[in-house]
Amino acid sequence: MSKLRFLFLEDNSIDAQLIIDELRDFGFQFEQLLVNNKQEFLVGLNNFNPHIVFSDFLIPDFNGIEVIKEIINKHQGIPIIIVSASINEVTAVECMKLGASDYILKNNLTRLGIATKSALEIAKLKEENLKVQNEIKAREASLSAIFKAADNVSFILSTVVGEDSIILEFSHGAENIFGYKKNEIIGKPVKILHTVETIENFSNYLNKMKKGEEGFKGQTVMIRKSGKKFPALHTAYPVFDKDGNLVHALGVTIDISKVIEIENALKEREAQLLHSQKMEAIGLMASGIAHNFNNILQVVVGYIDFAKEGLKETEQRYKDIEQINQHIIRATKLTKSLLAVGKEQFMTKNDIDINDIMKPIVDITNRTTNNNIEVKFTPQENLPTIVADGGQIDQVIMNIFLNAKDAIPNGGLIEASTQCVLIDEVFCLNNAWAKVGKYILIRIVDTGHGMDPDTKSRVFEPYFTTKDIYKGTGLGLSTAFGIISQHNGLFNVISEKNKGTTFEVYLPLKHKS
Repeated sequence: MSKLRFLFLEDNSIDAQLIIDELRDFGFQFEQLLVNNKQEFLVGLNNFNPHIVFSDFLIPDFNGIEVIKEIINKHQGIPIIIVSASINEVTAVECMKLGASDYILKNNLTRLGIATKSALEIAKLKEENLKVQNEIKAREASLSAIFKAADNVSFILSTVVGEDSIILEFSHGAENIFGYKKNEIIGKPVKILHTVETIENFSNYLNKMKKGEEGFKGQTVMIRKSGKKFPALHTAYPVFDKDGNLVHALGVTIDISKVIEIENALKEREAQLLHSQKMEAIGLMASGIAHNFNNILQVVVGYIDFAKEGLKETEQRYKDIEQINQHIIRATKLTKSLLAVGKEQFMTKNDIDINDIMKPIVDITNRTTNNNIEVKFTPQENLPTIVADGGQIDQVIMNIFLNAKDAIPNGGLIEASTQCVLIDEVFCLNNAWAKVGKYILIRIVDTGHGMDPDTKSRVFEPYFTTKDIYKGTGLGLSTAFGIISQHNGLFNVISEKNKGTTFEVYLPLKHKS
């Protein structure tokens, strides 16, 4: 397999090297071409044939908008990532609308590797989808010539008497698609291949064919021998004798299950990318607020110390000042939570055994729950250790357990387990932030009320909560998300309304640096 080719449009050689180093540190192997002006960039696009383009937004004789338009108009299919220090939110949104895959700020390149991986994978999916669509068009154009040889296209010749139409001919491709052998379906009614909704319109299709028109043309749902339904492109052509009488119908069917799978995979990856960008923006905002708020708190603490001078602890004024101090302490804890959301919390990493963290939490949960709530724990024996901040991981797991308890107020089951797993390429394809490797998987399942799709999509947003006022801050899971992200791990949430919830936490196995 040939190396990837990365084209960089950057007039600052130091910035260019930082970007290149970040991509190589992430694990990409690539040939590179660095250009610093419009003319070199246009030549590079045509001659270097890059797999992806990284562009600064402001170049002396060029800008990011022009770069995107050039690629979209003349080199469609090549993803582009804007990497700039000067881009604002409005301009960034405009770039994304025009077709940019992502935008990254130069002062925070940590997301560059993931964004590049996602952009390349989405471009590959689009290319495959386009190839499939082109194949379908090509097949339809040559159906009459490949009736007997086609393996992936179904040709079925039938009589034309509405619902009672009988199958007269069944091609090899039809056998592959529908699962019937030719000798077992000849003479059977054609309606066994169609849904009830289609059968109800047979008379209308027949009338259209009598007029020389196609009885049906478009996407529909058909039925295999197994009873399984599948999406298909289907056309019913009229067949006339030499006198112009309608004698047969030729049904041509193409199974588009793979096309639909690719389209759904593309939509899922794009949705994951948008969600990750939103969480990144929320984290940056939370960190900025926390830093500024913390600075203000430090000033207030200093004045509290001054105000206490000369006062006795028994004096009412001292007690009043101490009450202010207690609220300052609570506010300080809040800023720490916000820093965790922004993945800027200080960590003390050591070798830890996840089972040693899980067991006390399970015991505490068992002791503090009602008798109608059962808690089970299935640890993997001899679980490998990971390098992590034990206190922060404890906070994450405790928060998930508390949410599980709240989800089953009338009783139920909480099941927890640990195991060492291998994340492969298939898992990474469906989870934009995953990397291939070994992980410790913590799985916590409850039999509670579950979540609808909207709630599930917002579960990690700061201050989002479904609990009653004063019963939840909405920072628990957003803080947990920040902690796990800071450990290079990932969350997976599986939930349906009234079907319970499963939280999966993946923490990577790696050596302490």
